[in-house]
Amino acid sequence: GQVTAIVGTNGSGKSTMIKLINRLYPMKEGELTLGSERASDTSLRSWRRKFAVVSQKTALFSGTLRDNIAYGVEDASEEAVMNAVKVAGLSELVNERGLDYDVGVAGSKLSGGEAQRVSIARAIVKNPDYLILDEATANLDTQTEAAVTSGIAELMRGRTTIVIAHDYATIEHADNIIVMRDGRVEDYGGREEMLARNPYMKLMMEG
Repeated sequence: GQVTAIVGTNGSGKSTMIKLINRLYPMKEGELTLGSERASDTSLRSWRRKFAVVSQKTALFSGTLRDNIAYGVEDASEEAVMNAVKVAGLSELVNERGLDYDVGVAGSKLSGGEAQRVSIARAIVKNPDYLILDEATANLDTQTEAAVTSGIAELMRGRTTIVIAHDYATIEHADNIIVMRDGRVEDYGGREEMLARNPYMKLMMEG
């Protein structure tokens, strides 16, 4: 139920860590576990069912809004889809164009903010145990970012969340912070203690 932020300079290994957690890369050494559950003893399908990822590169495909929102969830109900639309801030778009609106190749008929909201709605429908936010608002303008952040905050409520970010504002409410450097965990701890002792965290706060 807590929020853990992963921070570090470009190339420090943040995104690689996320890909390992989501099992996009095979583990060459060490062990990946969720509590007492080992990844090596769990099917990939079962493992990934527990996670939802919202990243700066929204993965949409040709098809309707409904299909993109319900992607990966078998027999998603209309009620679940419409609830996700509301929470993700897509109501205006759906009221205007409908759930059967074709979003175009890779979501080309949607703005960046709309595509990001679809990604949030998809995560809401999936209702995951674990949420991964990989710089989810990095490419949005200030006004759109504020709207998308509202949907993300609702999605995070009561859910174990991992956040990757470059700016302090995104992680100021994190319970735990991991600082990475050169592919390794350099430091780890609660937000207040990390601000007090870690040079990288102090630089982030100062902007």
